[in-house]
Amino acid sequence: MVLSDDHGTMSAASFGDLNFTPRVMLRESQNFSVIAGFGVRSPTGNFNTGTGLARLNPNVQFWSDIGRGFSLRGGTGVDVPLNHFDLLPTNLATNVALGQTLTQHESWPLGDFTYYLSANLRDNLSGSPGNTFAHTFFSLTPGFCTHLGRDYYLAGYETPLTGPRSFGNRLTFFIAKGF
Repeated sequence: MVLSDDHGTMSAASFGDLNFTPRVMLRESQNFSVIAGFGVRSPTGNFNTGTGLARLNPNVQFWSDIGRGFSLRGGTGVDVPLNHFDLLPTNLATNVALGQTLTQHESWPLGDFTYYLSANLRDNLSGSPGNTFAHTFFSLTPGFCTHLGRDYYLAGYETPLTGPRSFGNRLTFFIAKGF
């Protein structure tokens, strides 16, 4: 992983932080869902790579089937630091993604194979304007997810476009349990 900021470029790599986000379905129909989540980020990474931070992220998300295998999803929430040394301020985190599912759920090994493009925005809600990290951050994450079996899902590649860049590009992946 290559890290860069306004003061030059450095190279570093780390495992990253572990995030756990329990969610509750608030409304569900055949083509639309609204979900509430509460993300807990544990500091398992390395502060030198922009990880190693404890944060909370209450959020609301939606998913909508827009036809022909395409879906639109997104959400918004507040990202709150818990570490006394955390340089990243409290942020409003918002994203929206467009994706298309290409295979049926039962198609092993790539059931429910979906590619997507997610636009991610973080905007400062605290901190002083002189703070290096007190700016709006925008990135795109092209990615995919697929059904691994037993309703577990896997996988993005995040590319920052504006704002303070604590990293160049980064591979992000998730394992989610569907119910």
